[in-house]
Amino acid sequence: MVGFAGGSGSKIIFTNNGGQTWVSRSTGIAMGINGIFFLDENQGWAVSDVGTIYVTSNGGMSWTTQQSNTSQTLNEVFFLSLNRGWAVGDLGTITRYNVPVTNIETQEGSLISYRLFQNYPNPFNPSTTIRYTALESSFINLSIFNSLGEKIEELVNEVKAPGMHTIEFNAKDLSSGTYFYKIQTTNFTQTKKLILLK
Repeated sequence: MVGFAGGSGSKIIFTNNGGQTWVSRSTGIAMGINGIFFLDENQGWAVSDVGTIYVTSNGGMSWTTQQSNTSQTLNEVFFLSLNRGWAVGDLGTITRYNVPVTNIETQEGSLISYRLFQNYPNPFNPSTTIRYTALESSFINLSIFNSLGEKIEELVNEVKAPGMHTIEFNAKDLSSGTYFYKIQTTNFTQTKKLILLK
């Protein structure tokens, strides 16, 4: 059984044997972790002070920041799925991530955004998973580039519905090296690096 725990400081502890042994992982979360939740062994969220939410898609090996549009301290986080979750904090703060958004009467902040997540695994051989979120129904292009900036493959080039999307990139015909994947919409562009090791 897999489990995670966090607290003050910038580390979490991880177990994959039901708590018989624990391994420490550095998170880079300087303010400490007030609450932590993992949907599975890879996808997790942590909340901290000044409304900060952190997300990982590789089991806590690396974390990125999501702003919740509140400056209140957040104390707990819970997700039902990749597309639906809540964080609660001081002074009655409740913020909800819900894609698509339906029947929201009140909310302190929103986590809904366009976002490109780090591929997992990375480095990889020969395939890796790429995740991204769409704020609304929109035309999305997701392409792979080599280190010279040349486009070598187009993974997505169509209108996508709002929410979390997952695609697998298979690089069996490519040589080892550093590549880049880039998402483009009308109002959003983001690029990340991936490493193929054969």
